[in-house]
Amino acid sequence: MDGAKDGAHTHVLTPADAYQFAKRTQHLDFLGISEHNHSQAGMHLASYAKGLSEANAANDDGHFVALYGMEYGLISHGWTNHFIDSSLPIRLHS
Repeated sequence: MDGAKDGAHTHVLTPADAYQFAKRTQHLDFLGISEHNHSQAGMHLASYAKGLSEANAANDDGHFVALYGMEYGLISHGWTNHFIDSSLPIRLHS
């Protein structure tokens, strides 16, 4: 899914919406979301913490795994997607 394009059709606008859509409509066992890492795309520390919290809330042991991460990279050097185990303590730096 591309939230920037699909939201108008699916009404999936937040990570929490995406996890519910994946579980109930698509019958998926897991969904990983990786947001863009730059502030122009809406990735701020508060947004990242909220996404981790929404993933934790959507997890359903033995039935559904919600992953939340971020895309990191530079256009000129490629990129990678990073997912963090949200059960571990995380220190977010600005």
